[in-house]
Amino acid sequence: MPKVVSKDEFFKKTMGGVPLRRKMHVYEGIPYECGCGETHLFSPSQTRVFCELGTRSFVFRCRNEYVTLIKVKGFSSYKFISLLSAKNG
Repeated sequence: MPKVVSKDEFFKKTMGGVPLRRKMHVYEGIPYECGCGETHLFSPSQTRVFCELGTRSFVFRCRNEYVTLIKVKGFSSYKFISLLSAKNG
């Protein structure tokens, strides 16, 4: 489970993100741990990608209003590492 921090701390640590530019379909079905306590499966049509940080880091927002910083690991098969999360509401 990612470290859950305040909304202010989360946004300070994830500043500088840009709107999503990358095609996300290659990550379909990959699970990630969320600050809400659930494990979600990534879906390009269902998961809101809040922003992109660098080449392999993203901020996802879940239906429970948590934002989670995700790092992508792997090259031929991918895995999501959840680093940080906060309640965004």
